Amino acid sequence: MVAGVHGVVYQPAGVFPVMCDAGGVAFESRRLPWVLAGQLIMEFQEFTIVDLAAEHAAYLKRA
Repeated sequence: MVAGVHGVVYQPAGVFPVMCDAGGVAFESRRLPWVLAGQLIMEFQEFTIVDLAAEHAAYLKRA
């Protein structure tokens, strides 16, 4: 699920907007229209923690 964006947040200042922050902004945020986004932020709904060393060893046995 896409949860927001990561980028530079601007604010009004005279004729041109100026940078005021950088980071993640949720789609529900009132700051979203002021973001110059560089990446989407994904939210994990389900996940499983695994032992990477064991997974790699099992892969090497199969290969």
